[in-house]
Amino acid sequence: MRRNYLIVLLLLATLGVAVSPALAETPKLISWVATDKVNIGSNFTGTRILILGGISQPGQIIIKLRSPDQKVSMKLKTRKGPFWLGSGKTTITGAPGIFQLLSSAPRHTQLSQAVLEHHELSNASILDDARFQPRPKNIERWRTAFLQLKEKQQDYIENEHAVTLVGGHVFFSKVILPTSIPLGNYQLSIYLTRNGHIVAHQIHNFVVHEISMERWVTDFANKDSWLFGLIFVPLVGFLGLIIGLTLRRIAT
Repeated sequence: MRRNYLIVLLLLATLGVAVSPALAETPKLISWVATDKVNIGSNFTGTRILILGGISQPGQIIIKLRSPDQKVSMKLKTRKGPFWLGSGKTTITGAPGIFQLLSSAPRHTQLSQAVLEHHELSNASILDDARFQPRPKNIERWRTAFLQLKEKQQDYIENEHAVTLVGGHVFFSKVILPTSIPLGNYQLSIYLTRNGHIVAHQIHNFVVHEISMERWVTDFANKDSWLFGLIFVPLVGFLGLIIGLTLRRIAT
């Protein structure tokens, strides 16, 4: 925690806020993210990433986290009498696996709907470039179902009180990553809003990747799934047999 306080002081000194009561004419934003790399191993249970920042003029903060795109297959069912019947299936591509919007106040009180959509600052806007194959007839129904599924799984999060402002010039927040997340480059965008406009913003990036043996096994399984099954399934069975015989010998 002491390290975090020092970082805040350095941020403020960079902005000039800590040494001068006069506010700069042009709003400035500076921020710091606790890591640029997330390692995933067999014991990964999620993680939290701290975000600290300073602003030269009072305003509100919006933080957007977007992961790499992730393919999702969906099926919908329709109720007919006492029965639920399948009403089709589709595969969605071009939508992020993880998407989070964190802010210090409700976004619609900071920016117009047009600005929010232009900067992809709403859950609905992230599906503008998404592709549905095969394309269903009632596309809006599928879009709504997809967003509801992602929100239920906590993959898509909107929290309008997740950024804390202190003294009008310091802010902090944290991004919570769940256990199951896509690998690759994540983009963290931070916006300073004031009087209905985005007056400053910064972009940070961090990488999520699997480490050592876990990554090799995953790549092997994805590239040569048939060979992976041919080798590893018998191997697991053999190891299970050895463990069983060992435990039986110990018991006797």
